[in-house]
Amino acid sequence: MPKTEELLQGNLGRAFFHYLVTSVAGMLIFAFYVLVDTLFIGRILGSEGLAALNIALPIFGLLTGVGLLLGVGGAAAMSVSLGENNQREVTALFSTAVTLGIISVITITFVGVAFQRDLINFLGGSGVNTPMVRHYILPVVIFSFSFIFTQLLTPFIRHDGAPVLAMWSTIIGGLTNIVLDALFMVVFRWGMLGASLATIVASLVSLTLLIRHLPRSTLLRFKGGQVSWQRVKRIILNGGASLVMELSSGVVMFSFNRVLLGSLGELGVAAYGVIANYSLIALAIFSGVGQAVQPISSINYGAGQVQRARQARNFALGISLALGILFYGIGLAFPRALTFFFVQATPELLAISVYGIRLYFLAFLFAGLNVTMGAYFQSIELRQRSLSISLLRGFVLIVTGLVVWPRWFGLAGVWITVPVAELGTLFYVLVKEREASRLGNLAYGWAGDRS
Repeated sequence: MPKTEELLQGNLGRAFFHYLVTSVAGMLIFAFYVLVDTLFIGRILGSEGLAALNIALPIFGLLTGVGLLLGVGGAAAMSVSLGENNQREVTALFSTAVTLGIISVITITFVGVAFQRDLINFLGGSGVNTPMVRHYILPVVIFSFSFIFTQLLTPFIRHDGAPVLAMWSTIIGGLTNIVLDALFMVVFRWGMLGASLATIVASLVSLTLLIRHLPRSTLLRFKGGQVSWQRVKRIILNGGASLVMELSSGVVMFSFNRVLLGSLGELGVAAYGVIANYSLIALAIFSGVGQAVQPISSINYGAGQVQRARQARNFALGISLALGILFYGIGLAFPRALTFFFVQATPELLAISVYGIRLYFLAFLFAGLNVTMGAYFQSIELRQRSLSISLLRGFVLIVTGLVVWPRWFGLAGVWITVPVAELGTLFYVLVKEREASRLGNLAYGWAGDRS
C-alpha cells in the first residue's frame, strides 16, 4: 500500500507506533548533542564549565527554533496540501521554506559574528567564565546553517514518508558527537572549543544524510520563483509555535540564570545546568511524541478525515501522560544519582540540585500533554491555539512566575515556576477543550483560527 494511502486508510495504531518510535528516538538522540557536551564538560571542566555551557545553550534554542519554524510549519502545510491532492503546492511550500532558511542563516551568522561580545554579555557571560562561553558560542554561530537546515529538513523528510531516515540521521550524528567529545576534550584537551566543534561536526553529519534523500524524493523538489507572501505567511504562522517553544527554552534558561546568579551565584547556575539538561531530555521525548502525530493528523485533516486525526492525537496524549508520571517518579526517587551523573558535586551543589529536581520535575506531569496538544494544533493548521500554548508555557507564565513566586516562597519559588506554568497551560487547554466539545467542533477549532 502506498505511504499516503496507508496514512489515510491503513491501521492507525501501527502507523502511529512507526512514527512514534522513529520520532522519539530521533529527538532523544538530538538532545544528546547537548547532553553529552554537558557530561564531558561537567566531568572535565567542573562547575565553572557547566555554568558557561548553560549560558551558551539559548543559542541552540534560537537555531533549532528557526529550523523548526520553517520545517514543522512547512511540512504540516505540505501534508495538508498532499491530503487535498495539491501536488503543485507541495513543491512550492518546500521551495519557499528552503529559501527562508537561506535568508535566516545569512542573517544570524552575520549578526552573531559581528556582535559576539554584546551577545555574550546579554546572555550573562560576564557573570561566569567569559572565554569559555565565547569558545562554545562563536563556532556554533559560524556553522549555524548546519543546525538550522538539519531541523528544517527533518520534518519534511518525516512527512515525506521517511521517518526511519530522519531517525538514523540523528542517531548517527549523536554517536559522532560522543566520539568526538571524547577525542577533542579528553585526548586533545581542547576544552569548551572541543565540545563546540564536536557538536558542529555531528550536526554536519546529520545534515549530509538528510540531503541525500532529496534526489530520491518526488515531493521535495526545490524550484526557484515559488516564494509568495501567502506561502511565507502560511509556513510562519504554522511553525510559529515551534519557534516560540524553542525560544522559550532559551528564555527559561536565561531567566533562571539571571535569578540564580543573583541569589546563589555560579553554584546556582551549575545546579540549574543539571536540571535543565534532564528537562531537555524529557521535552525532547515529549516533542517526539508530538511529532509522531503530525504527519498522520495533517494528511487526514486535509483529506477531511477529522475523526481519524483526533484518534491519533488521543494515542499521543495517553503516551505523554504515562511518560510524565515515569519522569517525575525517577526525579523523586533518584535526585542524588541524577546530579552525580553530570558533575562531581560539592555538598552545597548537591543540596541545591536535589532540592531543585524534586520540585522542578513536577512539570513533567503536565508538559507532555501541553506539547502534544500544541503539535496537534500545528498539524491541522489551528495556528492561534498552538501559539497560545507555546506563549503561555514558555513566556508569559514563566517570566511572570519568576517575578512572583521567588518573592513569596524563596528558592522553592524558583523551582516551582515551571511546574506552575505547565499546570496553568494545561488548565487553559482543558477549558478550551470543553468549549469546543460544547460547540460540537470535531476538529477542535475556533472560527477564524485557520487563516
